[in-house]
Amino acid sequence: MSAESTTDAVRRGLELAILFVVASYFALFLYWNSNAASVSLSPWHGLEVSLPAVLVVAIGFLVGFAVAALLATVGSLARSGEIRAARRRAADLEAELSRLRNLPLDEDLHRPAELDVVVSEPDDQP
Repeated sequence: MSAESTTDAVRRGLELAILFVVASYFALFLYWNSNAASVSLSPWHGLEVSLPAVLVVAIGFLVGFAVAALLATVGSLARSGEIRAARRRAADLEAELSRLRNLPLDEDLHRPAELDVVVSEPDDQP
């Protein structure tokens, strides 16, 4: 097992532990406050809904969790696309390097192009 996969496993375990603690606290909060006051909401004119405050908090928590999960998923998809492109670019560069390593070594390749000009002797003019 590589160090990177071990680090990822530890990070995921820590994330799950934190999620478990938060979910447990939330469940206890709902249990302790099940007989709390109610909240009156008016989503439309003339319509009034009375809900327990615990339910309003639970709905807010779940909506926030869903939005955060959606944003994390979008960010993860964008990063995975960037990683895929970087891996493709690295593979292309490695293939090019391999082709360059397999080129024959020839002295003519290292000679500047200016030396290819043939200088002729001046013609003898009478």
